[in-house]
Amino acid sequence: GQALVTSDDIKIGGVKLGMSQEDVTGMLGKPESKSVDVLGLLWKFEKPAMKVYFNKKGKVTLVSSKDPLTKISVNGKTFKISDSLADVKKILGEPYQEDKIGDSIELYYIDQGLTVTIYKGKVSNVMLAE
Repeated sequence: GQALVTSDDIKIGGVKLGMSQEDVTGMLGKPESKSVDVLGLLWKFEKPAMKVYFNKKGKVTLVSSKDPLTKISVNGKTFKISDSLADVKKILGEPYQEDKIGDSIELYYIDQGLTVTIYKGKVSNVMLAE
């Protein structure tokens, strides 16, 4: 069977959970904006469009993107925003839970902390969170 993927094996736009602010700047450059909300310190990037949250220790706790340029890497295999539902399942297998909401499907990979949104058959958003 497939080796169990953990959140440690997943990168969104090269960013993974637990990375430092320096690591993120090294991958994505300087953020377009920084702000603080209930989830912590939020850095927003425009190219590619990504959101990265940090905790008080300055470590990544959440990363999300809806940009077609963003690659999601899982153990070295990649899919990207705008790929199909089949592409995602080929790499990640069946989700823990799947919810249909209108034209969207939310795929919850609970063990990995990954949520993939499918809109009209294609990936429209990915979020990796602790």
